[in-house]
Amino acid sequence: MKYSLLLLFGCLITFGARAEKDLALLLTQADHATAQADYPSARALLSQIPESALSQLPAPQQGHYLCLKAEMMARLDRDYSAALGIYQQGLTLLKENLPGPELLRCELVSFQVQAWAGLWPKAIDTALQAEQLAQLLGDKVSQAKALTARGFGYRSLHMDAQAEPVLMQAVALAKAADDVDAEVKATADLIAVKRNLGQPYLELALQNNERAQGSKNVDIRAQAASTLANVQFKNQHYDEALDALLAVYKDVELHAGLGWQGTMASNLAEVYTALGDYHKARFYIDIALDKLAQAKLVRQRMAALLTAADLADKEGDWARRNTLLKSVVAAQATTDSPRQNELAAKALKLLAQVTTGDEQRRYWDRYAQLMDDRLKQSDAAKQEMERSLSLAKQPTPAPAPAPWRPSSLGLVLAGALLLVLALALALWRCKHKKRLALAQSAGIRRHSELPYSRQTLERLEQLLSQGLHCQVLYFRVGFARQPFYQGGFRAGNAMQQRIAARLRQLFPGALLIGEPDSFHYLVVLDAGRKMAPQAAFDVLDESLQALGGNGLQLTCLNFPNFPQISRVADVGPLCELLLLGLQLASETGPNAWVQLSPLPVAARAMEATDIRAALLAELKKGYIIVTAGGRALTSEPDWALLAESL
Repeated sequence: MKYSLLLLFGCLITFGARAEKDLALLLTQADHATAQADYPSARALLSQIPESALSQLPAPQQGHYLCLKAEMMARLDRDYSAALGIYQQGLTLLKENLPGPELLRCELVSFQVQAWAGLWPKAIDTALQAEQLAQLLGDKVSQAKALTARGFGYRSLHMDAQAEPVLMQAVALAKAADDVDAEVKATADLIAVKRNLGQPYLELALQNNERAQGSKNVDIRAQAASTLANVQFKNQHYDEALDALLAVYKDVELHAGLGWQGTMASNLAEVYTALGDYHKARFYIDIALDKLAQAKLVRQRMAALLTAADLADKEGDWARRNTLLKSVVAAQATTDSPRQNELAAKALKLLAQVTTGDEQRRYWDRYAQLMDDRLKQSDAAKQEMERSLSLAKQPTPAPAPAPWRPSSLGLVLAGALLLVLALALALWRCKHKKRLALAQSAGIRRHSELPYSRQTLERLEQLLSQGLHCQVLYFRVGFARQPFYQGGFRAGNAMQQRIAARLRQLFPGALLIGEPDSFHYLVVLDAGRKMAPQAAFDVLDESLQALGGNGLQLTCLNFPNFPQISRVADVGPLCELLLLGLQLASETGPNAWVQLSPLPVAARAMEATDIRAALLAELKKGYIIVTAGGRALTSEPDWALLAESL
């Protein structure tokens, strides 16, 4: 009997060890499938581990299981909220033991899920913890990955200045560890940051694509090629973008996962659409939509749907275009992600631009609501992050010095100085008022003989109040030496008259306004005579150079391009926008043009008490579309700073 009990006990121990070994094997196989991006297989393996059997595993392996389960839930089900809750349980179990690689990997993937959910401050904090753990473990590659994640978080909050040094450190660490994959990923984000900061980035993109050829991972080669193609596409180098994509597409089609296959096909469709090869574009967009649907990648499929809508629009199939745009909006409703909301807002704006009446108003209302919510979330996250950074940089306060006590002589001298300053200020104000009154009573010289008076501005107000879709060109002519300074009154007067005569030839019947002495001009064209900004710039530049001009800065304002903006009783909003645009053009260079196109949702700014503050807010929200020199701005101008220098 004694030996029978011992034998039974031994069998139970052996069975338990074997069961634990089997569970651990399943966990290892699921981990391997995840590393290969084969998430359905990983989930199938994890499903063979009953949760009731988890207690047989040590705490670290239980934590590992929960992290893998959460990853599958996030990647396949897109249930970020539930996934993050399971991640927290897994991280808690992993932290019960000495920190190791499993905890590090779990933190890195947890960052990704928090990023998908738009929880940027939490995601950046998670990346920072992973970075510190990797440094503790001496794992340079993982440290580079954590730095890349943190840099991506800053970039997503438009904190490019903070992202750049972090990503540069990530690239340096990856190079030191000779890890091509980590280096290429970090460099891809660094390229985007440099572009946003207005720094050179094309050469870096070319080098990164070449460096990626040394990777055995086809996903890495695809990412580098896509980054280079995106750079070339935005610079309108479509053939170069096509070459970059086609160089790796076959490998992607054969060896990459469904996500990359669909993404690359979507990129090819976008390039072929830009090149006018609609047959090939249709071929690749159909592949993209199918692959991305199978991969359950909502955001990438929304982007592909927008490309398909653009293709349908160019082919004149407007019913299909509208159906595709509505599909983008419907896809956004399935999940609330900031990056997906941005794509949905783009679709709503396009729908509003091609519809009329109540339907158009509903689309604009939904667009404005989505953009307002997105901006509030982004601003709140950015402020929280900036607060954290400022707290981290605060030095330990030094002991307060003994309070300074002024002497009696110091008080007397300070009082005398204040009295002198007050008298000087009073004299300056008095002279300023006299100069202003003199200018108002005597009028202003008009060398060009162009109309410049209150009557002209009133005429402009009347034109705007009619709701006509007119276009305003406001420009400044540059000279090597200002004519009035170089040749005196007669030379300046003659130059103004020559320019005025030329403008009347170029724009017969248009409303013309000239600013005295400063060679600023304003041209108002009605709807039937609108010009593309580049065409207007070329015509003016050629004509003014023939007259001795040496530089041209132009603001082209499609104002008002919608009735609800046009029917204003004051030219204040018009003047503010024109001045801001010209200031941005002057920051861009001696020969530059800027186009401002307000959307209907910007109409409320026209009735604000503080027009400048309201317009700055609309510019920040993107409700006034800004292009410079024919392409979208690579970074958001500091509008508040520009406004201060007006």
